[in-house]
Amino acid sequence: MGKQKRKPRKAASKPKPSPPPVQEPEQKKPKASTFTEIGGSPVPRLTLRHVLRGHTGWIGRIAWSPDGSYLASPSKDKTIRIWDVRSGACVRTLQEHTGEVNSVAWLPDGQRLASASDDETIHLWEVRSGKYLQTLNGHTDFVNSVAWSPDGQRLASASADKTIRLWEATSGKHLQTLQGHTASVRGVAWSPDGHRLASASRDNTLRLWDAASGKHLQTLEGHTSEVYSVTWSPDGQRLVSASNDKTIRLWEAANGKALQVLEGHSAGVNCTAFSSDGRWLASKSDTIRLWRCDTWACVAVLEETTSGTWPSSLAFHPRLPMLATLGEKDTIIRIWELDEALLLGQAQESVHYTTAKLVLVGDSGVGKTGLGWRLAHGEFKEHASTHGQQFWAIPQLGLTRKDGTECEAVLWDLAGQHVYRQIHSIFLDNVSAALVLFDPSNRQEPLKGVEFWLEQLKGKEQLPPTVLVGARVDRGAPALAQQELEQFCQRYGIRGGYLSTSAKSGEGLDALLETLKAQIPWQEMTATVTTVTFKRIKDYVLALKEKPDRKGVLVSPSALREQLQATDKNWSFTDAEMMTAAGHLETHGYVAILRSSAGEQHILLTPELLASLAASIVLLADKNPRELGAVSETKLLAVSEVELFDELKGLEKPEQQILLDAAILRFLQHNLCFRETLGNDTLLILKWRKIKSAAFA
Repeated sequence: MGKQKRKPRKAASKPKPSPPPVQEPEQKKPKASTFTEIGGSPVPRLTLRHVLRGHTGWIGRIAWSPDGSYLASPSKDKTIRIWDVRSGACVRTLQEHTGEVNSVAWLPDGQRLASASDDETIHLWEVRSGKYLQTLNGHTDFVNSVAWSPDGQRLASASADKTIRLWEATSGKHLQTLQGHTASVRGVAWSPDGHRLASASRDNTLRLWDAASGKHLQTLEGHTSEVYSVTWSPDGQRLVSASNDKTIRLWEAANGKALQVLEGHSAGVNCTAFSSDGRWLASKSDTIRLWRCDTWACVAVLEETTSGTWPSSLAFHPRLPMLATLGEKDTIIRIWELDEALLLGQAQESVHYTTAKLVLVGDSGVGKTGLGWRLAHGEFKEHASTHGQQFWAIPQLGLTRKDGTECEAVLWDLAGQHVYRQIHSIFLDNVSAALVLFDPSNRQEPLKGVEFWLEQLKGKEQLPPTVLVGARVDRGAPALAQQELEQFCQRYGIRGGYLSTSAKSGEGLDALLETLKAQIPWQEMTATVTTVTFKRIKDYVLALKEKPDRKGVLVSPSALREQLQATDKNWSFTDAEMMTAAGHLETHGYVAILRSSAGEQHILLTPELLASLAASIVLLADKNPRELGAVSETKLLAVSEVELFDELKGLEKPEQQILLDAAILRFLQHNLCFRETLGNDTLLILKWRKIKSAAFA
């Protein structure tokens, strides 16, 4: 999602202001569709009251006048229309911009309007007469959003030039520029008390600013794609962000803590809007969803044809239970009346869940995989040392919180060999709890590697809840006394202390599970509200990962649909819902969605296989006879060196090809290598410094 805009040409001179046009009567509405039939209710408890037509291009961010009598709509057609909501008539068309108009905002007294455009300007208008008053210049790229301060003294504008600008309302004087975002700023919003500003950006973050000083207060991170909009709750207690990652996130405004993630949309979420009393939240994407703000249950879904472009909009009436939405590919406005009392009595079935990411780390050969397997499957299995990643769900660590949130735990086994442990260490973000393993019988270096992994886990923040684990204690007596190990834990802040274990005999495993369960901060973890359909798809895909054989590690969307449908012939879901659910799993690292060289999509059920393959390619490059740190891309893609990669053995040739394609593509995407032509061969030259520090994800 997100329209690709071209730089507008500068106008040679400003055209003279156009006189206000004659009032335009409301268009006759066809009776064929409930979406255009006044009084119709295509969704129970929502009644259509008006359909506003007139724009010849998509409509941007609409806004109600402060008293709710009028609605302003900016458009791709370079105009702004003012609508009388009681009659549904367009009473004014404002024409002055030379580019697409993205956003409008009313001065709190309702006398003036500000508009933001692709022509890099902000225009100010007198609403009653439609008179163009002033142009605010200064931005060097598209202006995406404008917002007045609650006291009407200042105007904020957000631009693709990565800045937010503040302007004096009366004179239009530029006051200050807020800098910090690393990509286009999509939206800006004032807190209800006017003390803070929030901004949303294509750099996947939100930022909070002190409105008086312009000081950057905090960066809110969590979205995995660009953030399209940010909205304050009417009481100023919460922020809501809408993102291209298909989720809505709720944040505590005071400290930036993530409170909730709302899933349900199957495309990027363009925008959100609170009702004036804070009881309802509306969101627009491929559908319009209405959420209760006390339980975050979705109470209504309105199917609308969308243009798929940004910006888009919806807006609640400032006083009445009415909602304005866009339809017919964002070219018309529909105004709905909400039956709030009855809406409170209905809700779609949803699931609240949170997932704890647990990691097993330690140097090679200390028994991580054996311990992980025993915890997950309740039985011992001998495992050879591997540079790969393993992944297991641990049901006995899960629980249900008092608020009904289902808590599930997933255990990651990360490789520890020196050559490629740097690659795996980049998966240590958002860790809920960690097990740091070592060989207590090693008399020369009993805590070998432990300090390295503690530093990796700590990163720039504090150490997550951690347990120090002596593994394979059945193989020999420990080299360190219990008191020494406890002192080590105190010195490094290892809250879970030390436990000795044996995956083979089962010694210490019950105590380890109890300790680990107590270490997971379940009550502090952000809950996700998802649809039952999404949850069923996710659970099924996660179950596929538990298959003991290596067949079918790649699943095509069509094959997955067949498998899901076979579980319940009456189950109705769309391909978009299925792939969105898989996409949310990919966000957590549980699967990877790959594209073949032919452009076909596949779901990799074992994403750790891709990381392992990357590590093997690194090792192969390290063995280059010319010491170039290079591999032949030509030979790799010809699958001539498959026998060198354990990760590809036993897979079908098409699967091997897709995985190699994906591994090479990700090296290039992360700038970990570059291509060099040598005769008829194409080499991938790896950047070793980048390999050691960059995120291969």
